[in-house]
Amino acid sequence: VSNDNVMALSVSLQSILRYVNDFNRYVFYLVQDGSLKKEYRDILKSMVEKNNNCVLKFVIYQKNIKNLPLEISFILPELNKCLLISEAVVALTDIAEFYRLCVVDDFFVSGIPEIKYDQLDIEKRIVRDMMVLNCKRIRANSNKYQKKIFENKEGGMSALNSCWNGEIKYIAYYWYVSERLFVLEAHVYGKEKSREQMQMEAKW
Repeated sequence: VSNDNVMALSVSLQSILRYVNDFNRYVFYLVQDGSLKKEYRDILKSMVEKNNNCVLKFVIYQKNIKNLPLEISFILPELNKCLLISEAVVALTDIAEFYRLCVVDDFFVSGIPEIKYDQLDIEKRIVRDMMVLNCKRIRANSNKYQKKIFENKEGGMSALNSCWNGEIKYIAYYWYVSERLFVLEAHVYGKEKSREQMQMEAKW
């Protein structure tokens, strides 16, 4: 979050808060570079914490924000799993249900495909909009991948997609929709696919 995108982020936050329930605890970590105005911090905190089961924490990160997905597991060492979203995401259901069902036990990350959804892709590539990270697994394998990441001069999602190749899976297509996919004529439920084929892909 920054002074420039705080309005967009507050819309995303409010969309999530509409669906929170009483039997889950929600902890939000807002990442900023330390320059976010106090009045914005206060408004965001009051917006979130008026719900008794919601907590808001601010995290200072002053490096290149593009690299946040690669580093969040080390910035928040107490987390074993986290949902990382950009300020451009709007929730249409309770994210706790999505978080519970999006399993990443055998991968580093589950994210939204860069182009079209195909769970059978050998080299999966994802975008930064929304991803679930297996922080515990990333930290446990950091020696194996950190050197490759630092050697990758492009950084950001390019480094993530190339260095974590084989450790990436796709979030099932029925959990999201985007304008980008609409332009690509990728339907939420592909009209050309049978129900059996969609079930097979989702299970895969």
